[in-house]
Amino acid sequence: MARAIFQTIYDNVKQSIDDGTYAYQSYLPSETELTQLFDCSRMTVRRAISMLAADGYVLPQQGKGMRVIRNISDETNRGGGGLETFKEIAASRGFELKTVTMSLSSSSATRRSPRLRGFLKAVSSRVPNASVMQTDGPCAPTTPIT
Repeated sequence: MARAIFQTIYDNVKQSIDDGTYAYQSYLPSETELTQLFDCSRMTVRRAISMLAADGYVLPQQGKGMRVIRNISDETNRGGGGLETFKEIAASRGFELKTVTMSLSSSSATRRSPRLRGFLKAVSSRVPNASVMQTDGPCAPTTPIT
């Protein structure tokens, strides 16, 4: 069975990215150059490039071309096929992960509880390396509950 030309282009460009011929953050040859190289139509090249983009190898940038976004050297340092954990992402961006329990209490709810205690209002903030990420404070009901 004959192999589709777009699949050949996809495999060749993907292999060139994997072996470092096209380095991370570099640009692929233009569509015109690829059509001449593989002796095919522009639509065939576009189909192969769109598959590479869908698989996370390249990023199309209008007016500039296709930039390689697969960083092979970075992936070899990680397990799981190059996937980063939340902890690795946070550490690379300068965040320190920790869990802090501000207060812990229990109470039983009755029909009169909202009037007696007031509602709780949750306020959260995203502040890097802060010790308090979420706080709860009392907020009185605005309308009486009957």
